[in-house]
Amino acid sequence: MQGGGVLTKNLNYSFAQDYGFRDHDRFTEILRFADRVGGMSAVLECMQKVYHIQHGAQMFVDKEVSRDLAMTDMSHVQLDEIPFPQESLEFYFEDPELPTVLVYRGTMREFVEKLKIPATVIKEDSEDDADSINFWVESSSGPGMAFRARVSNWHEVVGDSKRCETLKGSISFSDEEWAQLRVIYQLIIKVLAYASIPYLAPREIGKKGLPRGHGKPGVKGRPSRPILRVVYLPEQSASHDGGVSHDGDSTKAFYGRRGHMRFYRSPRYKHMKGKFQYIAPVLGPNGEVPRTVYKVRKPKTQGVK
Repeated sequence: MQGGGVLTKNLNYSFAQDYGFRDHDRFTEILRFADRVGGMSAVLECMQKVYHIQHGAQMFVDKEVSRDLAMTDMSHVQLDEIPFPQESLEFYFEDPELPTVLVYRGTMREFVEKLKIPATVIKEDSEDDADSINFWVESSSGPGMAFRARVSNWHEVVGDSKRCETLKGSISFSDEEWAQLRVIYQLIIKVLAYASIPYLAPREIGKKGLPRGHGKPGVKGRPSRPILRVVYLPEQSASHDGGVSHDGDSTKAFYGRRGHMRFYRSPRYKHMKGKFQYIAPVLGPNGEVPRTVYKVRKPKTQGVK
C-alpha cells in the first residue's frame, strides 16, 4: 500500500511494554505527547496496545479459513450483532499476504475508565458513549492507521464506500488502498462470525502450537497472551451446509459455489435467532468460485411491453 508502505505482520508493542504497562504516570505523559504530535490516531494506538498487553488475546487464523472466508458473501450485519470473545483481539493471519490488525470493541468512555486515564488527557466528544470497533494497522516503516467503526459510519466498513473517516494523525490512504483495507476489516468480521459457531469455535493453544515463525510472543514486544486458533474444519462445514451435492445427472455445468454467512434476526427462527449460519464455498473445476453477481429483475407492469 502506498499510504504507509507495506502493512506489517508484527505490530510494535515495545514502547507500550517499556512505559505504558509498568509506569502509569509515564503512560499518561505519552498520551499527552501523542495527542500533540500524532492526534487521535496516535492516542488510540497507545491505548489499544497498553490495554491489549494486560487484557487481550491473539486470534490466529489458519490460511485455509481466511481463504474460504474471502470467497464467502455475508448478509448485511449490524455493528451490535458482531460477536467478540474478548474486548481486545490481535488478528494474526497465517496467510503471509494479510497484515496483522489490532481490534478493540467498546465505548471510548469505558476504554478511558479501564485504563484509568485522567479526564483531562482525552477530550470527550459526542460519541464517547457510542459502541465502536477500533481497528489499528501499521506499516513496516512505523506509521499506522486507526479507524473507529460506529453506527454512524458502519456503511464505510460493510458497504462499498470509496472514502473512509480517517482520524487526525493517521496514514492517508488512496481510494484504492482504502478499498483493500476495507476488505481486510470485512474479513475480520467474517472470522468473528465463523468463530462464534459452536462447531467452528477456536481452540485455545500455547505458543508451541503456533506454526514456526508466526505470531510468536516477544517479537517487537508482542505480549504473551492467550491464543485462540481459528482452525480449518472442512468436514464440519460440509456436514452443516444442508447436504448439498454436486454429483448427479444435472446437465448444467458446475462452476463452483460461493460461501455464505447468514445472521438470523427474525423471532420465527426460534433455534437460530441471534446466531450465524455458515455455508462453505465449493470450488469449481478450475479451482475458483464465481464472482458475486447481482441480477435485477424488472417487474412486469400491466399494459407496458
